[in-house]
Amino acid sequence: MSEIVQFEIYADDLNRAKRFYENVFAWELNKIKDSDTFWLINTWKGEKHNIIGRLVKRLIPIDGNSVIAFLCTIDVSDIDVSINLINKYGGSIVIPKRIIPELGFQAYCKDSEGNIFGIIKLNSEVK
Repeated sequence: MSEIVQFEIYADDLNRAKRFYENVFAWELNKIKDSDTFWLINTWKGEKHNIIGRLVKRLIPIDGNSVIAFLCTIDVSDIDVSINLINKYGGSIVIPKRIIPELGFQAYCKDSEGNIFGIIKLNSEVK
């Protein structure tokens, strides 16, 4: 079985995207030494991590040929708080919060750079 080992988020404005992800999800973003186009994204707590994240400068304008999507869903502790933070820091809600039977509540959003992602509050009690 193959595993997902990396995700990339493309951005027109790296500082704006950094501010969005740090404030909405409390991720740590660090510029890669000697690079103007890549930042590392730390989404884990403690020592263990299985996936590498990168914030990448979008070099081709969104015109049908640039990279704009590989949908990832982020586990959040409170979906309503996350929705408010997304709106506060320049994102928007694309598909409002809804129940996913047996999983929890999910919404689809755009970040400050126009990338679509999902958020989910997992809840074993949702039927």
